[in-house]
Amino acid sequence: MKRWLLILSVAALAGYLVLSGCGRDFNRFPSGSASSLTLTKVEPTAGSNDADIAIVLSGTNFSGTPRVLVGAVECTSVAVVTSSLLSAVIPAGTAAGLYDITVITEKLDQASLADAFTVINPNNLTVTAIDPNQGLDNVPVAVTITGTNFVAGATVSIGATSVESVSVVSGTTITGTVPLGITPGTYDVEVTNSGGGTAKLIAGYTVLNSKELQITSIDPNHGPTDLDTAVTIYGANFDDSMTVIVGPNLLEDVTTVASDILTATVPAGITPGVYSVRVINADDEYAELSEGYTVDSASDDDDDDDDDDDNDTSDDDNDTGTDDDDDNDTAK
Repeated sequence: MKRWLLILSVAALAGYLVLSGCGRDFNRFPSGSASSLTLTKVEPTAGSNDADIAIVLSGTNFSGTPRVLVGAVECTSVAVVTSSLLSAVIPAGTAAGLYDITVITEKLDQASLADAFTVINPNNLTVTAIDPNQGLDNVPVAVTITGTNFVAGATVSIGATSVESVSVVSGTTITGTVPLGITPGTYDVEVTNSGGGTAKLIAGYTVLNSKELQITSIDPNHGPTDLDTAVTIYGANFDDSMTVIVGPNLLEDVTTVASDILTATVPAGITPGVYSVRVINADDEYAELSEGYTVDSASDDDDDDDDDDDNDTSDDDNDTGTDDDDDNDTAK
């Protein structure tokens, strides 16, 4: 009997040691739901699918050998650089599109960035606009080009002339500088991706002759119909007797500040709409900025709506007061 009691005691002690000493320590090994893994940024945010795309992820608590997914695509060459930096490669041929990025650890903890990376097909680029779309031939002109599927290393040309200081800001935006010295005329704007693919904006940019009367821009380019709006007009070869019209409407207080700068006032009362801006010199020569100025609806329309809402509220209050009077009558 004593022998059996001894055996049972030893077995109970062994079981206790197994459960207490070898069981999972939930403080040391937290579950995925309590993970402090984070993912905060990816660089770059877009890339061309004609080649592998190297990316760097920022976050916290990277360790071991994690997996990185772009959508459902498994990245290769994943490496923990530091606890806050992770490198990976998106394989060439990944379908074009906008993807979430997810990091999954060996313990199955995970963190994601929604809509974090755009995979671009460089052959499907488009060019939709250039702003401004004209400039003088004697000065460099900073421009912004918009479109789709631009990739790093893209080049831009105005006719046969290369645009300088080109920077691909995103898959939809490129900035650059049109150099001076281009022969006056109207040119196609062409963007060529580094991995191939070309798109044109036909007759997208006009180089103006700086030796002739010109208008290049007006600032601001819009104003409300119910208020006078002070504007500054830029161009070339303004004289001291300039006339400016917006559509059929004469501007007031026209002043020649310099041969390339005018100030004026757009008077109140012009019918809302989009108008060309024309400058006319003393010799009746003119230059025109097509659809250069927009007259907006009255500035106090929104205020009137707010006033109407306030009046409605006041009416409701008055109605409430009437109801109180009815209650008082009932009390009597």
